[in-house]
Amino acid sequence: MNVLFVAAEVDPWIKTGGLADVAGALPAALRSIGHDVRVVMPRYRVLREKGIPSDGPIAASFLTIGERAEEQRVWRLSASAAPTYLLDIPAAFERAAIYGESDDHRRFVLFARGVLDLMQHLREVEGWQPDVVHCHDWHAALVPNYLRTTMGYTFGHIATVFTIHNLAYQGFAPPATLSLAGLSEGGSLEDVLGGRFAGTFNFMARGIVHSDIISTVSPTYAGEIMTPEYGEGLDGVLRSRRDRMVGILNGIDAMVFDPFTDPSIAAPYRPDNMAGKGQCKAALQRETGLPVAPDRALLGVVSRLVEQKGFDLLEAVMPWLLRETDAQLVLLGSGQANWETLFHRYAATYPDRVSARDRLRRVAGATHLRRERHVPHALALRTVRAGADDRPALRQRSHRARHRGAQRHRERGVGGERLPFPSVRGALLRRRHRACPRRVSQQRGVGDPPRARDARGQLLGPRRQRLRAPVSGGGEESGTIGVGRSSDSRERRA
Repeated sequence: MNVLFVAAEVDPWIKTGGLADVAGALPAALRSIGHDVRVVMPRYRVLREKGIPSDGPIAASFLTIGERAEEQRVWRLSASAAPTYLLDIPAAFERAAIYGESDDHRRFVLFARGVLDLMQHLREVEGWQPDVVHCHDWHAALVPNYLRTTMGYTFGHIATVFTIHNLAYQGFAPPATLSLAGLSEGGSLEDVLGGRFAGTFNFMARGIVHSDIISTVSPTYAGEIMTPEYGEGLDGVLRSRRDRMVGILNGIDAMVFDPFTDPSIAAPYRPDNMAGKGQCKAALQRETGLPVAPDRALLGVVSRLVEQKGFDLLEAVMPWLLRETDAQLVLLGSGQANWETLFHRYAATYPDRVSARDRLRRVAGATHLRRERHVPHALALRTVRAGADDRPALRQRSHRARHRGAQRHRERGVGGERLPFPSVRGALLRRRHRACPRRVSQQRGVGDPPRARDARGQLLGPRRQRLRAPVSGGGEESGTIGVGRSSDSRERRA
């Protein structure tokens, strides 16, 4: 199967979080079992300045955005586990920042358009076309939107997967982005959603509505984001697409994150010989300016400093930690100014107990202190792999929290009976059908070449069979699993 990964960051080329880990490791793993996987990402200024070997430009074009046209050149990395294409769009990525710019919405509209332009080049020039396009987080969310609307005639047969790594970052943008992106003809999805979404433009909501499959970073997270507590306002639309939701637990590259072979740590160790871990702990204490104390607990936090990561929980226990224990704390990360200020103040007040840094050569030798509110990520797996697992009491508390969360989901009906929420995509399709019935039929795949439709059918077919299967437990509503989708619409798509 041909698969195109679309991500804003890919390890080891550029990384700010767990998204880069997945986008870097999963393509190589899929290639190892026979799939032809390729990756596309932006060519940020830092990549150009690093002088990473790349071939090109192999293609050049202009991308339309609003009333302007911006230049794009495509480069191909020479030394990567999977063929990786860099989209060089100076108007969007020739700057120091990766995210957080005032025009991020414009930058990633250009990125999505650049991906479509690359797909056309790969098909016409290199004779390669993806069967599946796998998009990650809001930065890539417009790609499925384009594939099902303006580019439906050309690429509408290609299956799409959209992975939510962090629902809190949705890509909210001004309403003018609808016209800027060239998506005005389909109407405003956000106005259909209503509430706080009305009068805005939401990248992630569009990725959810227009993708064939929505995946998340764990089965637990898939259930949590369909509840009001963790749905970040999108729980309704996620429930409406519950039949297309799947949670797959994040993994790690065990060849890279192996303390027995890792050259970046002070000494190697493994489960049957942990002597090297003590040397790593001493090296970390020296590097962070803490007293070298083999008998004192050394706690480590590696994270972006944002509230979602649970730093309000850590703030609440810091006085107790400093007063009642002799533990040391090493914090590595940057983010919101209030959290940076708080932990740098602790480091200045207790220099022999707390160290707060934004860069370190190594973090092996510390006990990983988890504070996540609900987002699982591969960092926890890496720390377990490195022998820095959490204390049993913390794990037990985490199990109890997950049990309570599952109970809340059952009480609200998540994972069981139907939930009353209208099909947003169905509403949009009906609206567009009244305006242009021929184009909507093309977007649904009518008239696609038989071979091209097969790939998408292979991806969705087994799920459709499961959705039609009877559900034990009886009741008038238990004959099929689905939310907000009428039986006649399912038969038309089948």
